[in-house]
Amino acid sequence: MLEFSSPKPYGKGYYGMKVHKAVIASGARRYSGPTIHCVDENYDTGRILAQRIIHVVVNDTAEELVASVLCQEHKMYAEVAAVICEERVI
Repeated sequence: MLEFSSPKPYGKGYYGMKVHKAVIASGARRYSGPTIHCVDENYDTGRILAQRIIHVVVNDTAEELVASVLCQEHKMYAEVAAVICEERVI
């Protein structure tokens, strides 16, 4: 599992396509990526279980970015579920 500091935009109100459009609109053109975290009483503040980096290509559209992120997110859910089932989360 890889941890990294996420660039804005993130947090309350930013989910799904909103995040990817904001990343593209920001011109950051560096990286984005999915995060899987525990749920707690606040929004997006739970313990991070997994993150992946998706490099944003100069000509990426929000739709292309969401497809890349979603592909990794699907793989991560299976990996995190396996870790939880095997009681390897500490």
